[in-house]
Amino acid sequence: MNNKYKKKLPPKPCISCKAAVGAGRPVNPIHGLKFLENETDFAFEGLMPLVWNRSYYSDQDGTGWLGEGWSIPGSQRIVRDAAGLAYIDDQGRLFPLPEVDEDDEEPVLFESEQIWFSKNSDGHYVIASLNGSVSLRFAPLAVSEDDPNGDNCAELPLVAVEDANGNHQRFIYHPLTGLPQYIIDGNGRVFYLHFGNVADAAAPKLRLLSVSLLDTLPAVGTAAQVGAALVRYEYGAGGDLLRVIGRDGTVKRSFTYQNNLMVSHTDAAGLTAYYEYSHYTPTGKVLRNWTSLGEEWRFTYHDGYTEVTDVLGRTEQYHYDDNNELTKRV
Repeated sequence: MNNKYKKKLPPKPCISCKAAVGAGRPVNPIHGLKFLENETDFAFEGLMPLVWNRSYYSDQDGTGWLGEGWSIPGSQRIVRDAAGLAYIDDQGRLFPLPEVDEDDEEPVLFESEQIWFSKNSDGHYVIASLNGSVSLRFAPLAVSEDDPNGDNCAELPLVAVEDANGNHQRFIYHPLTGLPQYIIDGNGRVFYLHFGNVADAAAPKLRLLSVSLLDTLPAVGTAAQVGAALVRYEYGAGGDLLRVIGRDGTVKRSFTYQNNLMVSHTDAAGLTAYYEYSHYTPTGKVLRNWTSLGEEWRFTYHDGYTEVTDVLGRTEQYHYDDNNELTKRV
């Protein structure tokens, strides 16, 4: 993108980054939410390689492919309802978007997020970084004679990530489930995403069970020849992610939940962090965070600031503005 594009959305409140500030192991002291950011399960090198990160935000609505609160690559999407279009990013934040047309000569600048929004000649929606280095392309999965452009589709998933040099990742979705089935990275590597039901057949809960590297993209109608998994995920009957298992078969992370809200996580070394909330729903705020090492943080929420007290009685105050952006820490 260059500076010839001047079209802007009307000023809107900034939606603060959920991982911009953290205390404890870690908790956002402004929002009061528990988060884990960009935990890498596997990564490859090269042009537009696939880096498989998990992130968790306790306030995230909806059920992700790893269960409540979790995001992984490809979870970004555009949704459409009676109010119009909205973009849901990889933190679960929702941004209203304007209606745009492929005939528009200029993309629209979403100034608070420093992104461009447009619609290309294929009818796909595009969200691009300010300098155009990365673009996300979204498209409907279902079209028909009555709706050839998918204008009535309620959800438009991510179908490609592209850089300024034409390198791209492609996301291919299962025609029946609408879940991602294959990802092809910028080097042509093909990854297979295996989903399965982790609950009763009468009330199924589809979750991502594993990601594997394939030799080639299977022909349409043929089954994937799945090799060793790069990562595997295990779940409880309620659909919550319990364990992350690496390619060597060892447990890398484990989690426990109350009412689908994370209340503990344990790393490969055995360190466990625990969380107590004001109430056990996505709007609940963390009141206390402690660890198996004897660390502890207590959170007291006030208008405009949050006070955090550690196990030694030391306090810090996190002050924030009307946009929930940190203004000072004392």
